[in-house]
Amino acid sequence: LGVGQEALTNSKRSFHIGIFSKAGTLRNAASSLASKIRKSVKPANNTSGQALFDTHELTEFITTNQELWEDFRTQLAASNVVTNAAVRFFLLSYISERREDLELMLHEYKKKKKEDESSKQSSGVKFMRRIRASTESITNFASTSIRNIQQRASFNSTRRNCGSETKHNHFTSHSFS
Repeated sequence: LGVGQEALTNSKRSFHIGIFSKAGTLRNAASSLASKIRKSVKPANNTSGQALFDTHELTEFITTNQELWEDFRTQLAASNVVTNAAVRFFLLSYISERREDLELMLHEYKKKKKEDESSKQSSGVKFMRRIRASTESITNFASTSIRNIQQRASFNSTRRNCGSETKHNHFTSHSFS
């Protein structure tokens, strides 16, 4: 290779190295930013000193609650946030600023959901008890009806037998006289 070609090859090599080192630097910066965010966002504590809900639970709650989701999106758009890293930072800041309110709302939501489930279960139990009572009532009625029918059939059979014996005895007693 000539001196000019070697210089061109070396400049291409350093250009590619520069791109990769810039990408690596950018990756390191993003990682560093994420680490700083995690350290700066401290969960609000309840009276026992422990966080009521972790950031993941609060994030899920924000995304599933229509009002909170609209508020978050409105503020996100107003802040002109466009990159994924900035959205994550904004989300963690949003949670950090409102953590106590969000935890209270999530706690109330879970409490109401549990009460609703308990109410549905108790309604189901009440329904099953009513069905069981109705079934027992029907069974008792059927048993009583069957016994009454059997008693009537037995009575009628006995009455018929007695009646035929009486007719037979009456007939035979007249024939010998």
